[in-house]
Parts: sequence; C-alpha cells; structure tokens
Amino acid sequence: MPLNDNQRRFIAHYRATTPRNATRAYEAVYAAKGHMAEVNASRLLRNAEVAEAIAAADAEELRDLGITPARVLREIARLGFSDVRQLYDEAGALKAPHTLSDDLAAAVSAVEVVSYVNEESGEPVLTRTHKMRLWNKAENLKLLAQYLHLLVEKVEVHVSGEVLHTWQERLTTAHTSLEERRNGHTHAAS
Repeated sequence: MPLNDNQRRFIAHYRATTPRNATRAYEAVYAAKGHMAEVNASRLLRNAEVAEAIAAADAEELRDLGITPARVLREIARLGFSDVRQLYDEAGALKAPHTLSDDLAAAVSAVEVVSYVNEESGEPVLTRTHKMRLWNKAENLKLLAQYLHLLVEKVEVHVSGEVLHTWQERLTTAHTSLEERRNGHTHAAS
C-alpha cells in the first residue's frame, strides 16, 4: 500500500531532526500531542511501508555522500593496519605530512610541527614535523574482528527464584495492585 501524504510528511519531519524524534515529527503532522503522539509515532515507525521508506531515503542519502559499507570498512582497515615505520624516511627522520601515502595519512590523528623563525625578518627559516600520532590501532582492529565475527561476546544470565513469565502477567499484577490501592484495599502478598 503506498504511503499517504501525512506519512510522507511524518517521514520528512522525522528525518530532518537531529537526533531523530518520532514524537515531535508526529506532533508536527497530526493533531495528537504528548503521550498519544508518542504511542502513535512508535506505531507508525513499525509500519512496514514507513520503515522501508525511511531506510530507502537514508540509504540514498548515504550513497549521495559516498558513504558505503565498503568505504567504512576500508577506513577502519587503514587505521587498524597502519605501520608506524612508514612515518620515517631512510635517515630516521619523520616525513613531512604531504609526503605520506593516502593510507598512512588517513591513519594519522595528530601532527605537531616546529617552525624556526629568522629573528630579524620574522620569516620562517625551517619548518619540521616534530610528532605524529596515529589513531588507536587496537580499537580499529577490534571493530574489524567484530565485523568478521572473530570476536563474539556471550552473555550468560542465571535466574533464581520465582519469575513472572510474561510481561502481560507483570502488567496485570501491577494494574490489579494499583486498582486495589485506589479502592482502599491493600494487596496481600501470596
């Protein structure tokens, strides 16, 4: 089923806010406010056609910006596989930043340059790269390993005691307790 005008307007409002706020987008398009807008906005985001339209618009915007999964992985790999030895020339001096390869330049997070100035003229006599810092290699290798499923985090949960089995059961118990309190009764523990 195609989107209606209000759904298209909701999507436009939703995508235009940073961070995205479905309730405010819903309030901008529909008459509902507050909690009702929040509930309906959540329902609208779960609508298959709306969710698909948002995902398609987001994907198109990312493509227009040149942001692709392959490019993101390539950048993470540049940082993770950088080699500090490539920062130095044959004599052991740091290379000037403009001489670095694209891959190595992308891996550099900071450059400190020292300039020597002629005291009489005030003109720089010599500019020399003093320090270069690379991005965190371990962090980027961890991202790659997670993407390749080489690292899998396991969470074990042990439950002891009596547990309510469903959220519906929990909500019913809470609702009953609240109604009894409103009516002046106390809920006796079983």
